[in-house]
Amino acid sequence: MRLFIVRHGETEHNARGIIQGHGLTRLSDRGRKQAALVAERLASAKPDAIFTSDLPRARETADEIARKHPGVPLIEDKRLREHDFGELEGQPSEGILADMPNWHPDYKPGGGESTAEVRKRARQFYQELLAKGMGTVIVVTHGILVRALVGAATGKEARFKTKNTGVTEIRIGKSAEVVCVNCDKHLAGHPGKPMSL
Repeated sequence: MRLFIVRHGETEHNARGIIQGHGLTRLSDRGRKQAALVAERLASAKPDAIFTSDLPRARETADEIARKHPGVPLIEDKRLREHDFGELEGQPSEGILADMPNWHPDYKPGGGESTAEVRKRARQFYQELLAKGMGTVIVVTHGILVRALVGAATGKEARFKTKNTGVTEIRIGKSAEVVCVNCDKHLAGHPGKPMSL
C-alpha cells in the first residue's frame, strides 16, 4: 500500500498559535491556497480512497484534494480527529505543546483525552486500513495524528514538527518504508503547475 498522510491547511488559530484540538476552526485564506497546492501535488496519486477527519479544517483540505479525483470515495472518520485538549483548547500553544512530550501517556487535560488514547485510535484506524487491502490511500488529518499514524505504521515513536499541508508518504509491504516526512515542496509551486509526488 502507498499511504499519503496530509496535515490540513493553515487556520487562523494556527497563525496565532492557539490550541484547536476538537475545535471547529476553518481554513484561513492562506490555508485554502495551501490546500489547493497540495491537491495539485497529489493529483497524480490515483488513490483508491481518501479518508479525512470530520473536523472542518481537515474536511475542507480533503474536499480540495478530492476535486482532483472524481469518483474516489471520500470518507470521514472521527478517529482521525486531533487530540482532544479539553480545557486547554483556545489557550496559547506556546509552552503547552512544547511540554507535551513530557506528559505521562495517561495524562488527560481536563475534559480531554490522553496521548495513549490518541495513539490507540490511530492504531485501530491504521490496522483497519491495512485490512482493506487498498493500493493507494490519502489520509487528511491533524498534526498529532500524523505522528500517531507514522508511529502505528513503523512501530516507533514519531517526533517531528508538522507543517500545514505537509505530506508524509509511507510504502507498506512486509514492512513500512517512510519515503518522505512532512514534505511541503508544493508550497513553493503554483496552482495548476504539475508537480512530482
